[in-house]
Amino acid sequence: MRRVVLVTLGLSVAAILFTVCSKKSTKPESRPPDTTAPVIDSLSSESGWPGYVLAIFGNQFNTAIDSTKHVLLGDSAVTVRTWSDTLVEIDIPDRPGKTTVGLHNGQSMSNRLPFGINGIFS
Repeated sequence: MRRVVLVTLGLSVAAILFTVCSKKSTKPESRPPDTTAPVIDSLSSESGWPGYVLAIFGNQFNTAIDSTKHVLLGDSAVTVRTWSDTLVEIDIPDRPGKTTVGLHNGQSMSNRLPFGINGIFS
């Protein structure tokens, strides 16, 4: 009886070890969070008139403007006046209506905040 218990116990341990060692992980590789993504914290105003300057405040914008960095109102790129890691200033275009503001820092796209461009009939 003792021999049967030992053999059964030994086979059970061997089966468990074989199962654990031969299984491939189906869990996807974990990736670190995107630490390069810019974050827009606030805008200088919720709306503005064409030709005025809008200040965008946040972080991780990167330090200087180049061809890979841009600001979007809706889906359209706009003229950038100044660019720093925490502040970007743009000229408000003449496209009245409600839209969103977002920016790309050359590596990642930011969150978007709502913005209204004032017009005579908006």
